[in-house]
Amino acid sequence: MGIDIIVPVYNRERFIKECIESVLNQTYADWNLILVDDGSLDSSGSICDEFAEKDSRITVIHQENGGVSAARNSGIAHSDNEFICFLDSDDLYEPNALEIMNSTLNENNVDAAFFNMKNTYQDKTILKSSRLKNGIYSFDDIGDILVDDGTLTGILLGSVCSAIYKRSVIERFNLSFNKEIAINEDGVFNINYMTKCGSIYYNGNEHLYCYRQWKTEKNEKELKYNIEFEKVNAVITSIYKNTECDYEKFEKQMELRKISIAFWNIHTIAKSKKSFFSCYKFVRFILKEHNSKQGYNYISANTSGPKKVILFFMKRHLCMCLTFLIKVIIPLFFKR
Repeated sequence: MGIDIIVPVYNRERFIKECIESVLNQTYADWNLILVDDGSLDSSGSICDEFAEKDSRITVIHQENGGVSAARNSGIAHSDNEFICFLDSDDLYEPNALEIMNSTLNENNVDAAFFNMKNTYQDKTILKSSRLKNGIYSFDDIGDILVDDGTLTGILLGSVCSAIYKRSVIERFNLSFNKEIAINEDGVFNINYMTKCGSIYYNGNEHLYCYRQWKTEKNEKELKYNIEFEKVNAVITSIYKNTECDYEKFEKQMELRKISIAFWNIHTIAKSKKSFFSCYKFVRFILKEHNSKQGYNYISANTSGPKKVILFFMKRHLCMCLTFLIKVIIPLFFKR
């Protein structure tokens, strides 16, 4: 069964060669690689062209910059194999990734299969924890935890990487990536896919995708966070309203999502180079904007210990104590 791997490429000359080679080195050979050069200003596009000249399975699309969603949508439009996968241009596949994806999808007779990933740093690799038991799931099975399961980890199936989809489902329901949102576009695509497909298989034991942690400083567009998350929440709400779901359970998830958004915004600023006082002002702003008293009632018992400590300060709006914890105490702990 043929697989199309879609790779959006924008200014990744440092990584794109290794990314492509991770596909060339796959144990499963029935694939086509669609590289979408999204208006790169560096040599990324020419590197892609060089690989395409050497292997007929590689296609390069050059287009004006439109963002990752537009690039992936272009890849989908040019796809003609039975299955579709997505790979980011600064990341890698394990050598047996496509083989395991393909066999899992076919053996379980499902419409998509999701696997785990590993975070790779310069000197270490961390395997991500599994959030579901291995098995087959429909939207009815996980619809009440798909948006937020209470572990402050975000959308349950938050990435389209390390997953394989049926192109027939995408075509039948005209599914695409939402170009109007700048964050969580992966998770929104998966939520929409789940509402349309019959079932998916989840295997959290297989870490098939290597997500490179190479950026030294997190994005700090503080005021944009609130606007962008509101856009995403509106899209998610629209998707759920078009399904036959327990809307009360959905509203519970959205209350949890407010807590998760606040948590991850605080996590972002904690890793930035901003001053203590700037971080304090940001923490205070975030808790005021995103906090939800009701949401704390739904936190999962599986939430990790460190997160629970941070939640203690968040719930009580102890902004100065929280800032001291994330900017002083936690960095000291991890330097030991």
